[in-house]
Amino acid sequence: MLSAGAATAQADLSAWPQVRMELMAIDAEGNPLPALPADAVFVNEGRRPHAIASLAPAPGPQSICILIDASDVMSDRLDPMLAKARRLLQRLPATDEVCLAHYSGALTIDQKLTADRSAAVNALAPITASGRARLRDAILQLSGYMRQSAQYRSRAIVLFSDGVDQHSAAGKDQWRLGMEAEGAPVVHLLCMPLGFGHAAWKQEDATKGSALHLVAPGGGLVYFPHTITEFDAMVDHLSDYLQARYVLTFTADNPARDGSERRINIFYGPAHREADVMLRAPTGYIAPAH
Repeated sequence: MLSAGAATAQADLSAWPQVRMELMAIDAEGNPLPALPADAVFVNEGRRPHAIASLAPAPGPQSICILIDASDVMSDRLDPMLAKARRLLQRLPATDEVCLAHYSGALTIDQKLTADRSAAVNALAPITASGRARLRDAILQLSGYMRQSAQYRSRAIVLFSDGVDQHSAAGKDQWRLGMEAEGAPVVHLLCMPLGFGHAAWKQEDATKGSALHLVAPGGGLVYFPHTITEFDAMVDHLSDYLQARYVLTFTADNPARDGSERRINIFYGPAHREADVMLRAPTGYIAPAH
């Protein structure tokens, strides 16, 4: 099972008032869409809908950080999470740079962004579980690291967790604005239920709302595996999905450099609404202040 939220990250405002963002699309079966016509996509910033300037497949590699929730409540699920993180690292394209981090009371970057895939895989071994989960705090900190250190504009965090966050200092507004900042990564979540490995009726998913909240600012997917086989398939699906990206460019309705939050709606035009495709489209960004 997978779910998805709308995206607000990956904004490139370097050519302001042109806005450049990444867009993803999946078909009715949840598969990445191989072709998306530019004339099917429109943007509305609150005045009137208008056509986008361009839409093209995203070129080049990505910067991807894997974040392991190693809080004490995840101790019984840590080993399968580490195994599937290893599987994902081994499936990502060799041209991507990767990093590995975990949270166990504080954020630890076990392997900084690198092209050395074996270094990231080897950094999984020492991770142990302890401390409270503060997922929003951990993601904001890791996002800040990526904004400073990532080599590539396209960025993603893949979180292995149960999706429950009851202890973060960052509130919802601080979280949303931090993840809307220029260059912030998309977040994807592989959500392991309580009781994973037992019969499905003995497992307990985190609330869907809690999990979706963690990915909503970045437009990511949430996966809910209940067996090892499902977990493998979802890791493989995510690795394919990460490669199916588009770059969307449009001109902002309001060219003012005022640092304000801008809400937008990106959608299929009337002539294409019959297509059974779901866009992972931005819903906001922060205008430049200077």
